[in-house]
Amino acid sequence: MEGIYARSVVEYCERLGGGLFAEPINLLSNVAFLFSAVLIFGLFKNHKKIKNEYRALLVLVLLIGFGSALWHSFRTPFTHALDAIPIYLFLLTLLYLILRNLTGKVTSSLFGVLSFLVLQVIVSVFLPEVLNGSIRHIVNASIFVLLSIWIYRKTKSLDLNLATTLLIYILGIFFRT
Repeated sequence: MEGIYARSVVEYCERLGGGLFAEPINLLSNVAFLFSAVLIFGLFKNHKKIKNEYRALLVLVLLIGFGSALWHSFRTPFTHALDAIPIYLFLLTLLYLILRNLTGKVTSSLFGVLSFLVLQVIVSVFLPEVLNGSIRHIVNASIFVLLSIWIYRKTKSLDLNLATTLLIYILGIFFRT
């Protein structure tokens, strides 16, 4: 691999070679996304009206599972895009929805998403290899921890689903690093 793409690609210690089972643990971990999509679909069946942005999150969870499985099996620029793009679209959509629910304002929510994007670009350009490339994920987790605190202060209750998801994400960052 040549150029910036080669520098941006993390080599995982579990990589056994090429092909479908090149990174068996990473491949297996993507089953969690597919399982999550099935659970989300089940939740949707219990509700008559589901907004399109929530349907989009379901589709993105599926795309994350498949795209990441392809990336961890077959390392190409195309499979890297199939892995990364759905993840960031999911994060941006989720961030927008949380901000919109907290503020009730579309413009403020879009500004928050744009600020997050700028921060991610800065971190990716200036600190791409910090913590084995995990610095972007630490930024993500930090933003969502701050949002969780904001939600707690606003509602006076802990969202256990969000807290559990954050703990799993932070654990994943630890193992990735």
